[in-house]
Amino acid sequence: MQAILYYYQSGGRLRRPFEVPEDVFLEEMEFYQLGDNIIRDYKEKEGFLMEKKMILPKVIANSLSIVSHAM
Repeated sequence: MQAILYYYQSGGRLRRPFEVPEDVFLEEMEFYQLGDNIIRDYKEKEGFLMEKKMILPKVIANSLSIVSHAM
């Protein structure tokens, strides 16, 4: 794919050609193993809704674990 070749030639600028659907472009990025960070950055720039992982303090996590086991 020309966009992937351009990515390597340009030193990391990633642009999806207008005629290539987003799902196909994402599959190409995975196929050519651009890496999770590159794919995540692309998705953020394109406005994809991203899940944010929330890290709970151990006290809250343990409390939730106890409550869920009690039910």
